[in-house]
Amino acid sequence: MALRIRCHGFIEGSYAALVGVEWNAELGRYELGQAGRVVMFGGNYAGTSDSRFSELSEQYLGHRSAILPIHDRIER
Repeated sequence: MALRIRCHGFIEGSYAALVGVEWNAELGRYELGQAGRVVMFGGNYAGTSDSRFSELSEQYLGHRSAILPIHDRIER
């Protein structure tokens, strides 16, 4: 899983979500696991009670959050 930050998507401001990635040995980098497909929120969340995560989310997103949606639903 990797953290993806999007700015000004369907909501005002920025938001973050966890998305699946796979290692591409040919290119030597991680890439979206479902490239070319629409991946969206499937109803699962990842969270932590560690305050450092909330502080980072405020720094990068402009708001505090202790949970992240997991984008694991694939539309074909």
